[in-house]
Amino acid sequence: MADAGTSAGVEAGTTGAGASAGGAPSAAGAPVTPASGGAPPSSPFDWATAGVESTDMALVTERGWKGPKEVIESYRNIESLVGKMTGGKTKDAVVFLPDSGDAEGWGRFYDRLGRPKSPSEYKITLPEGDTGSLANVVSPMFHKAGLSQAQVQAFTTEWNAHVNAARKTQDATHKAEADKQMAELKTEWGAGYDTNALLVERAAKSFGMTTDQLLALKTVMGQKGAMKFMHTIGSKIAVEDAGLIGGETPPGFRGMSPATAVGEINRLKVDKAFSQMFNSKDPKVRMEAREKMDRLTKVAYPAG
Repeated sequence: MADAGTSAGVEAGTTGAGASAGGAPSAAGAPVTPASGGAPPSSPFDWATAGVESTDMALVTERGWKGPKEVIESYRNIESLVGKMTGGKTKDAVVFLPDSGDAEGWGRFYDRLGRPKSPSEYKITLPEGDTGSLANVVSPMFHKAGLSQAQVQAFTTEWNAHVNAARKTQDATHKAEADKQMAELKTEWGAGYDTNALLVERAAKSFGMTTDQLLALKTVMGQKGAMKFMHTIGSKIAVEDAGLIGGETPPGFRGMSPATAVGEINRLKVDKAFSQMFNSKDPKVRMEAREKMDRLTKVAYPAG
């Protein structure tokens, strides 16, 4: 009996000690239930049982994602980065380049980059003196090339600056050459320069040439060449026969006596307004004033 009691007591004591130890395994190695309130240990996420495709699993392995939480965090980081790069406009952040032969794809691509719907919608700043012909020519080219309005504006701004600078340089060169040739001609004609210049203007008028046409001739041939050319022709076709230089009384002055003509000449000599016209930079104004004085001279001195 004593042996049985002793054995029972020992077993009871041993069991009590194991329980008081907070769930530690017993001497026999049997598992013990965790203490009340403790969390069970977590198991790693099993991608193999998550139904993920093998190609996607390669990406999971490459990235080292241990569970869905890390996938979400990775996406959130990418979205945040793209948002910072695009100012929050993530919708238009990514644009894929089409294949080289995909005309429609490239059209959509250019439209996304800001190309207007049609060439006529480009707002093109024209260079000085252009009436719109340049825009009509280049707008379809810009549209075909896929340029945005910003790109066209940048190009035309630089182009206009180049054209204007080149034009100013050209004008300055032409003026310097014209002044040089006129100085040479004045030296060559000497005291007869004014008379010869008047003959040039009258000859041009007798041919029906406008002031602009005469200026255009001077531009093409040069000031000196055009003046000498017109002077030679005017002399050969005898402009005098038209009553412009000859001894016949000019039209509009018939009935005027020589004395009256002399008086008018003297009056015009002190007339500041007529003097300005006689020396005007406008060829037409200057020519008309000098014609008037020449006709008065023919009336005043018919034998001259």
